[in-house]
Amino acid sequence: DGLDIAPDSSGVWHIPPLASDPPMRVRAAELSHRVPTVGFAALEDERPGGVDAASLLPILAAEGVPASAIGALKRGEPLSLPSGRVLTAAEFVRPSTRRKLVVLGDLSAASDAMCELASDCDLLVHEATNAYLERDRERQPTASAESVEAAATLKGHSTPQMAGRLARRVRARNLALTHFSAMYSGAVDEASLLVMAEIESLARQECKLAGTAVFAARDLMSLTVAVDGRVTVDAGPDGDEPAA
Repeated sequence: DGLDIAPDSSGVWHIPPLASDPPMRVRAAELSHRVPTVGFAALEDERPGGVDAASLLPILAAEGVPASAIGALKRGEPLSLPSGRVLTAAEFVRPSTRRKLVVLGDLSAASDAMCELASDCDLLVHEATNAYLERDRERQPTASAESVEAAATLKGHSTPQMAGRLARRVRARNLALTHFSAMYSGAVDEASLLVMAEIESLARQECKLAGTAVFAARDLMSLTVAVDGRVTVDAGPDGDEPAA
Protein backbone atom coordinates (compact mmCIF):
# COMPACT_ATOMS: atom_id res chain seq x y z
CA ASP A 1 0.00 0.00 0.00
CA GLY A 2 2.89 2.35 -0.68
CA LEU A 3 2.48 5.74 -2.31
CA ASP A 4 3.51 6.08 -5.95
CA ILE A 5 5.25 9.41 -6.61
CA ALA A 6 5.81 10.62 -10.16
CA PRO A 7 8.54 13.13 -11.01
CA ASP A 8 7.58 16.60 -12.13
CA SER A 9 8.34 18.00 -15.59
CA SER A 10 11.94 18.76 -14.57
CA GLY A 11 12.59 15.20 -13.37
CA VAL A 12 12.32 15.91 -9.64
CA TRP A 13 10.42 13.78 -7.14
CA HIS A 14 8.75 15.73 -4.31
CA ILE A 15 8.77 13.47 -1.25
CA PRO A 16 5.64 13.98 0.90
CA PRO A 17 6.57 14.93 4.48
CA LEU A 18 5.56 12.88 7.49
CA ALA A 19 3.93 14.49 10.50
CA SER A 20 7.02 13.61 12.54
CA ASP A 21 9.46 15.20 10.08
CA PRO A 22 11.37 18.34 11.04
CA PRO A 23 10.44 21.47 9.05
CA MET A 24 12.14 20.69 5.75
CA ARG A 25 11.55 19.62 2.16
CA VAL A 26 13.00 16.47 0.59
CA ARG A 27 13.48 16.15 -3.16
CA ALA A 28 14.99 13.40 -5.30
CA ALA A 29 16.38 13.21 -8.83
CA GLU A 30 17.93 10.62 -11.10
CA LEU A 31 21.53 9.43 -11.08
CA SER A 32 23.42 7.43 -13.72
CA HIS A 33 24.03 3.84 -12.62
CA ARG A 34 23.55 0.32 -13.97
CA VAL A 35 20.13 0.17 -12.32
CA PRO A 36 17.67 3.00 -11.57
CA THR A 37 18.85 5.05 -8.60
CA VAL A 38 18.34 8.52 -7.20
CA GLY A 39 19.95 11.09 -4.98
CA PHE A 40 18.21 13.04 -2.24
CA ALA A 41 18.38 16.69 -1.22
CA ALA A 42 16.98 17.79 2.15
CA LEU A 43 16.44 21.54 2.53
CA GLU A 44 15.20 22.83 5.86
CA ASP A 45 12.75 25.70 6.15
CA GLU A 46 14.32 29.12 6.46
CA ARG A 47 15.50 30.08 9.94
CA PRO A 48 15.22 33.79 10.83
CA GLY A 49 18.56 35.43 11.50
CA GLY A 50 19.46 36.30 15.07
CA VAL A 51 19.92 39.80 16.40
CA ASP A 52 23.40 41.16 17.14
CA ALA A 53 22.41 41.96 20.72
CA ALA A 54 25.98 42.74 21.80
CA SER A 55 26.06 45.70 19.44
CA LEU A 56 22.42 46.73 19.67
CA LEU A 57 21.60 46.68 23.40
CA PRO A 58 24.17 49.33 24.43
CA ILE A 59 22.75 51.68 21.80
CA LEU A 60 19.21 51.18 23.08
CA ALA A 61 20.29 51.60 26.70
CA ALA A 62 22.09 54.87 25.93
CA GLU A 63 18.88 56.23 24.41
CA GLY A 64 16.62 54.91 27.15
CA VAL A 65 14.85 52.55 24.77
CA PRO A 66 13.67 49.21 26.25
CA ALA A 67 15.14 45.98 24.90
CA SER A 68 11.66 44.92 23.79
CA ALA A 69 12.05 47.35 20.89
CA ILE A 70 14.28 44.74 19.26
CA GLY A 71 11.09 43.09 18.03
CA ALA A 72 10.64 45.78 15.40
CA LEU A 73 14.02 45.01 13.87
CA LYS A 74 13.28 41.28 13.93
CA ARG A 75 10.18 42.01 11.85
CA GLY A 76 12.31 43.94 9.39
CA GLU A 77 10.97 47.32 10.48
CA PRO A 78 13.20 50.38 11.06
CA LEU A 79 13.55 51.57 14.66
CA SER A 80 13.60 55.32 15.32
CA LEU A 81 15.50 56.47 18.43
CA PRO A 82 14.82 59.63 20.49
CA SER A 83 18.02 61.17 19.12
CA GLY A 84 16.69 60.89 15.60
CA ARG A 85 18.92 57.98 14.62
CA VAL A 86 17.15 55.26 12.67
CA LEU A 87 18.30 51.66 13.10
CA THR A 88 17.63 49.11 10.36
CA ALA A 89 17.38 45.34 10.34
CA ALA A 90 20.24 45.18 7.83
CA GLU A 91 22.55 46.63 10.49
CA PHE A 92 21.69 44.39 13.42
CA VAL A 93 19.83 41.28 12.21
CA ARG A 94 21.90 38.47 10.74
CA PRO A 95 20.80 36.91 7.44
CA SER A 96 18.38 34.00 7.59
CA THR A 97 19.84 30.52 7.16
CA ARG A 98 18.68 27.16 5.83
CA ARG A 99 20.80 24.02 5.77
CA LYS A 100 20.93 21.70 2.78
CA LEU A 101 22.12 18.08 2.90
CA VAL A 102 22.59 16.05 -0.29
CA VAL A 103 23.07 12.27 -0.24
CA LEU A 104 23.74 10.50 -3.52
CA GLY A 105 23.40 6.79 -4.16
CA ASP A 106 25.62 4.76 -6.47
CA LEU A 107 26.47 6.87 -9.51
CA SER A 108 28.80 7.61 -12.36
CA ALA A 109 27.08 10.94 -13.06
CA ALA A 110 24.30 13.13 -11.70
CA SER A 111 21.45 14.44 -13.83
CA ASP A 112 21.04 18.17 -14.40
CA ALA A 113 17.98 18.03 -12.13
CA MET A 114 20.07 16.48 -9.33
CA CYS A 115 22.80 19.07 -9.76
CA GLU A 116 20.23 21.84 -9.49
CA LEU A 117 18.85 20.31 -6.29
CA ALA A 118 22.38 19.99 -4.88
CA SER A 119 23.46 23.55 -5.66
CA ASP A 120 25.14 25.37 -2.75
CA CYS A 121 24.61 22.45 -0.35
CA ASP A 122 26.29 22.47 3.03
CA LEU A 123 27.24 18.80 2.78
CA LEU A 124 27.46 16.51 -0.25
CA VAL A 125 27.76 12.76 0.37
CA HIS A 126 29.22 11.13 -2.76
CA GLU A 127 30.63 7.70 -3.48
CA ALA A 128 34.28 7.11 -4.43
CA THR A 129 34.39 3.40 -5.19
CA ASN A 130 37.65 3.21 -7.11
CA ALA A 131 40.85 5.24 -7.18
CA TYR A 132 44.22 5.22 -8.88
CA LEU A 133 46.71 5.66 -6.06
CA GLU A 134 50.46 6.00 -5.77
CA ARG A 135 50.78 2.33 -4.82
CA ASP A 136 48.98 1.34 -8.03
CA ARG A 137 51.77 2.72 -10.22
CA GLU A 138 53.83 -0.38 -9.41
CA ARG A 139 50.98 -2.84 -8.96
CA GLN A 140 49.23 -1.85 -12.21
CA PRO A 141 51.90 -0.32 -14.47
CA THR A 142 49.56 -0.21 -17.49
CA ALA A 143 46.75 1.52 -15.59
CA SER A 144 46.19 5.26 -15.18
CA ALA A 145 43.80 7.62 -13.46
CA GLU A 146 41.92 7.87 -16.75
CA SER A 147 41.60 4.11 -17.20
CA VAL A 148 40.42 3.62 -13.62
CA GLU A 149 37.83 6.35 -14.11
CA ALA A 150 36.65 4.76 -17.35
CA ALA A 151 36.30 1.37 -15.65
CA ALA A 152 34.44 2.88 -12.71
CA THR A 153 32.08 4.73 -15.04
CA LEU A 154 31.37 1.54 -16.98
CA LYS A 155 30.24 -0.09 -13.74
CA GLY A 156 28.15 2.92 -12.72
CA HIS A 157 30.54 4.11 -10.03
CA SER A 158 32.85 7.05 -9.33
CA THR A 159 36.42 7.93 -8.42
CA PRO A 160 37.44 10.60 -5.88
CA GLN A 161 38.18 12.99 -8.75
CA MET A 162 34.66 12.52 -10.14
CA ALA A 163 33.23 13.26 -6.70
CA GLY A 164 35.40 16.35 -6.43
CA ARG A 165 34.32 17.65 -9.82
CA LEU A 166 30.66 17.29 -8.95
CA ALA A 167 31.23 19.01 -5.61
CA ARG A 168 32.82 21.92 -7.46
CA ARG A 169 30.00 22.04 -10.02
CA VAL A 170 27.28 22.32 -7.36
CA ARG A 171 29.40 24.57 -5.10
CA ALA A 172 29.20 22.16 -2.15
CA ARG A 173 30.74 23.52 1.04
CA ASN A 174 31.75 20.11 2.40
CA LEU A 175 32.29 16.73 0.74
CA ALA A 176 32.02 13.33 2.41
CA LEU A 177 33.35 10.41 0.38
CA THR A 178 31.81 6.98 0.87
CA HIS A 179 31.14 3.56 -0.76
CA PHE A 180 34.80 2.53 -1.04
CA SER A 181 36.00 -0.63 -2.73
CA ALA A 182 36.75 -3.56 -0.43
CA MET A 183 40.39 -3.30 -1.54
CA TYR A 184 40.79 -0.36 0.85
CA SER A 185 41.27 -1.50 4.44
CA GLY A 186 39.42 0.15 7.28
CA ALA A 187 42.25 -0.46 9.71
CA VAL A 188 43.69 2.43 11.68
CA ASP A 189 47.33 1.57 11.03
CA GLU A 190 49.47 4.24 9.41
CA ALA A 191 49.49 2.66 5.94
CA SER A 192 45.69 2.36 5.77
CA LEU A 193 45.15 5.89 7.02
CA LEU A 194 47.58 7.21 4.41
CA VAL A 195 45.57 5.47 1.68
CA MET A 196 42.36 7.17 2.79
CA ALA A 197 44.18 10.49 3.09
CA GLU A 198 45.35 10.11 -0.51
CA ILE A 199 41.77 9.42 -1.62
CA GLU A 200 40.69 12.60 0.13
CA SER A 201 43.51 14.51 -1.55
CA LEU A 202 42.46 13.34 -5.02
CA ALA A 203 38.96 14.69 -4.46
CA ARG A 204 40.27 17.90 -2.89
CA GLN A 205 42.42 18.65 -5.93
CA GLU A 206 39.27 18.77 -8.05
CA CYS A 207 36.82 20.56 -5.77
CA LYS A 208 39.35 23.09 -4.37
CA LEU A 209 37.81 22.91 -0.89
CA ALA A 210 39.87 23.35 2.27
CA GLY A 211 41.49 20.30 3.77
CA THR A 212 39.00 19.98 6.60
CA ALA A 213 36.02 20.18 4.21
CA VAL A 214 36.78 16.89 2.42
CA PHE A 215 36.87 13.63 4.31
CA ALA A 216 36.51 9.89 3.82
CA ALA A 217 33.49 8.68 5.76
CA ARG A 218 33.65 5.65 8.04
CA ASP A 219 30.99 3.39 9.51
CA LEU A 220 29.55 4.97 12.68
CA MET A 221 31.03 8.35 11.81
CA SER A 222 28.75 11.17 12.96
CA LEU A 223 28.44 14.42 11.00
CA THR A 224 26.79 17.51 12.45
CA VAL A 225 25.76 20.41 10.22
CA ALA A 226 25.44 23.51 12.38
CA VAL A 227 22.87 26.23 11.74
CA ASP A 228 25.57 28.32 10.05
CA GLY A 229 26.46 25.42 7.73
CA ARG A 230 29.68 24.37 9.45
CA VAL A 231 30.22 20.61 9.56
CA THR A 232 31.86 18.88 12.50
CA VAL A 233 32.96 15.27 12.41
CA ASP A 234 32.98 12.61 15.11
CA ALA A 235 35.01 9.79 13.57
CA GLY A 236 33.42 7.12 15.77
CA PRO A 237 35.13 4.14 17.41
CA ASP A 238 38.58 3.18 16.16
CA GLY A 239 38.83 0.21 13.87
CA ASP A 240 35.57 0.64 11.96
CA GLU A 241 35.56 -0.03 8.25
CA PRO A 242 35.35 2.74 5.64
CA ALA A 243 31.75 3.50 4.77
CA ALA A 244 30.44 0.98 2.27
